Amino acid sequence: MQSAQFHTPPLTKTNKIIIISIASFFLLQTVLALALKFNIASYLGLSYNGFLGGLIFQALSYPLMGSGLLEIIFDGLLLWFIGCDLELNWGTSRYIRFLIVSVLGAAVLFLFLTFFFPSGRVYTLTGLTGFTNALLLAYAIIYPHRHFSFMLIFPVKAWICCALIIVMQLFSGFTGPAGVLSLAHLGAMVSGVAYLVIISSPKWKKFTEKRKQLKKTNKRSHLHLVKDDDDKPPKYWQ
Repeated sequence: MQSAQFHTPPLTKTNKIIIISIASFFLLQTVLALALKFNIASYLGLSYNGFLGGLIFQALSYPLMGSGLLEIIFDGLLLWFIGCDLELNWGTSRYIRFLIVSVLGAAVLFLFLTFFFPSGRVYTLTGLTGFTNALLLAYAIIYPHRHFSFMLIFPVKAWICCALIIVMQLFSGFTGPAGVLSLAHLGAMVSGVAYLVIISSPKWKKFTEKRKQLKKTNKRSHLHLVKDDDDKPPKYWQ
């Protein structure tokens, strides 16, 4: 059996900004909780009552609120080891779109579940767990035969590691007291994969090609002939 590979890609600018942001907000969250007894996660984390009360920005701000130091460290390492590899593979723009779709996917599922199950409204969705799990799933699809060290001990293939995480999330979702949070994180995984399937479809590729051609046509249509002041050559297009 192939030994587990410890691959450390270069830290990209996008993931560096995300890691610094979640670390800074965690520090701010800790200071405010100790000094002022104010829980900023109740304001920036996603809650059913808060969202319906007009705090719609919570659908995008909740990933910045970490629930603990270990979570911040673990998510930061996944962003470095997994996220940077995918960003270098996809490009920054596609990586950011994947991030937004995954984050919104978890938010939508969380709000959907808490709408039909009022008991879940006491919980607040926070953290990057959903997005990092979506990254793991995407990584397993693109590099299924690469090897991870599951729990830093057992060497397993990427797709097996991803399957184990999904099973753990489902088990936690159906058995834990805050199961709605675990199920919401699965929403990030589903929406992230759906995004990858859509942009890989032939229809989407044809659409993007037509859009590129239309942009080129519009650029050409803006060209006009420019003459010198004395109306003599040289003349040029601009």
